Amino acid sequence: MRKSLLAVCVFTSSALLIAASALPASAAINGSYPSGSGYGGTTGPNAAAQTDPLTSTTATAVTQASSVAANASGSIFGGTLSAAVYGAYLSPATLNGTATQTMTGSSAPWSLIDGRGTGVAWNLSVSVSNFISAAVGSGNTSQPLRTIYGSNLAITPGSFALAADTASGITPATGSYDSDAGNGSAQATGSTAAVVAHPLAYSNSDAPVSGSTLVSGADSVAGTNLGGGAKGGYVFSAPSFTLTIPRNAYKSNVDNSSGSPVIQPYVAVITFTIS
Repeated sequence: MRKSLLAVCVFTSSALLIAASALPASAAINGSYPSGSGYGGTTGPNAAAQTDPLTSTTATAVTQASSVAANASGSIFGGTLSAAVYGAYLSPATLNGTATQTMTGSSAPWSLIDGRGTGVAWNLSVSVSNFISAAVGSGNTSQPLRTIYGSNLAITPGSFALAADTASGITPATGSYDSDAGNGSAQATGSTAAVVAHPLAYSNSDAPVSGSTLVSGADSVAGTNLGGGAKGGYVFSAPSFTLTIPRNAYKSNVDNSSGSPVIQPYVAVITFTIS
């Protein structure tokens, strides 16, 4: 969406001049009127109104203004709440029948951005389907679908920081605040104190994972270091994933239909929701 910023400047002044163009060229607004001009030689900035003998128009005297009042105004529109998040490839594991094992991996950095400009709280939640190794083959050589529960997956968002200001050629600004939340530089960009990571733990509940909060951004809270809430952008540098493998798990299916073995890895769908 294309957004625009409209700025309007309005100037007002207490100085007022009416019919100034009707004055003779030799007349002076703030000086002396020449003898014989019909203006009576009145002088000074507070001169009384005079009658122009040529046009019979009244010329109102001008008072010099010591200051000028002006307004500058513009509308700022709220943007969106968004997340750029990723899954991961997990390291392979070899079953030994006696020990529970783990498969681990990490993803590209996550970016969570609150551009709404409201200071309202937000949450990043996650749902994880069961891990499935697809069925292959048919008849006596078939290998049925195989499952490891989604609750065996742990996700750790990891450390995070305020996102860098992406403006080019502009000094990063502060100084935006809500009177309900107090003031201070943290109001402009949000605060890391307003964001909390909630790692998804391995639960061994033999089920998928549904709607578990992974990261939360707090509302504006007056008089605290939460400042103006979790506005702005946050970058999680190294989110990590760990899948716990039971010692009696089934291996991945292998498709040999093409003449060359093709492993069917265990795959889960991870759904992230920011709201």
